[in-house]
Amino acid sequence: MNSIRLIASLSAIITLGLFNDLRAAETIRIGYTNAQGAKIPVFIAKEQRIFDKYGLDVRLMRVSPGRLAVPKLVSGEIHFFLGNSEPIIEAIAIEKKPLAIIASLGKERFAIYTKPSITRVEDLKGKRFGVSTPGASQDRVAVRALKKLGLDPQKDVRVVATGLNTSAERLQSLARGEVDAVMATADDVLQLRQTETGKIRKLIELSDIDILVSGADIAAGRTYLGAQRGTVRRFLQALEEALELARSRPDIVAAAYEKYAGLFDSRTLDLKVKAYYAGNPPERPYPDKRAILSALEELKEAHPDLQAEDISLFVDESLYL
Repeated sequence: MNSIRLIASLSAIITLGLFNDLRAAETIRIGYTNAQGAKIPVFIAKEQRIFDKYGLDVRLMRVSPGRLAVPKLVSGEIHFFLGNSEPIIEAIAIEKKPLAIIASLGKERFAIYTKPSITRVEDLKGKRFGVSTPGASQDRVAVRALKKLGLDPQKDVRVVATGLNTSAERLQSLARGEVDAVMATADDVLQLRQTETGKIRKLIELSDIDILVSGADIAAGRTYLGAQRGTVRRFLQALEEALELARSRPDIVAAAYEKYAGLFDSRTLDLKVKAYYAGNPPERPYPDKRAILSALEELKEAHPDLQAEDISLFVDESLYL
């Protein structure tokens, strides 16, 4: 009799296990601008099958520039967006879009880079400042930075629309002498060839003039957040596990950069990994409220009547356990 009960119990366990295995993993679509900097834990979670562990079949979709993510989130074409949150913040504040920032994986170390001959802010007068297209999020940050530095973007510098969507491409344009200054990150500098690094210099860090840019935020539609709370919670748990894994495994961080950012040079990869740790990735990926408030400052300059002091309009932290 005991043997029969044991067999029955084992059968039940096996049946339950098969049911769980056969139950289709839930598909979620993540739009992302690039696989640079603090964004890499998402790609680690994908590569190390951490998402699988939480029953999530993650599909990664390139969405660049970031402003294209807004209609995709609203329509449900993508469920999450990983990138600079400024287009999301603007869509919430100005267009009243039902979106929210649910996580931040770390800040981007943005700075203004120039030709070596430009050593002071005053030297930017009359020079060509390269942006992608007018109105893009990083380009609005550049305009704000110029104003903070006491320069009139309309009169003191020549803002040049390069048509290049990534800051790395614009930094390469600077190294080629096509423009005199651009805004880029420390990660972008790592992508330059050694012959190019001598053709640029860092003029000033944006954090030194109180401009904070959280380039690795994760946003979602509020309708999706309300309807799929369990899914979103599992997604956040997977992210936390990926962050924890990354803290102790620089080899896994390097492998993710190599595969998803297309970096193969060992020196560049080593510098990239060191830059990741230098950015002090968070233990838990709570939304970066200081960076959101910094972005709102910029919006208020363009929209003086904007009423958006309530941070809860922009974030949702209710899904953290």
